[in-house]
Amino acid sequence: MSPCGSCCTACRPAGCRRARTWRRCRTALINPAITPLGDEKVDLWERCLSLPGLYAQVPRFKHIRIRYQNTDAEWMERECHGFHATLLQHECDHLDGVLYPARMPDATALAYASEVCGPSGTYEYTVADFEGR
Repeated sequence: MSPCGSCCTACRPAGCRRARTWRRCRTALINPAITPLGDEKVDLWERCLSLPGLYAQVPRFKHIRIRYQNTDAEWMERECHGFHATLLQHECDHLDGVLYPARMPDATALAYASEVCGPSGTYEYTVADFEGR
């Protein structure tokens, strides 16, 4: 569990000392509910262990609020942007039984990893990807 209640440097409260170690911190999100903060979306290449070898461009909100209970049953809220916002939307979809292809605007947004990534097999994101540039 993260002492700051957040796993992302962009979303962490001021003064959190875990900025450089966010990959190691964990936060339990029980009964999460996401609320978009604005209409702005970004199309990102997503993949999932549920559909190995595939990627798809999926529109996700750039800025969200997530409300959830922690392991002490206390309600918490966080605002998230960029990568953290898209990751939470993807994972909360799983809780609702939704895989990312259901969020694609059309089937042409689906591709094999080799088409998107080339020989590396992994898409390398940039900050600009999350800003919609």
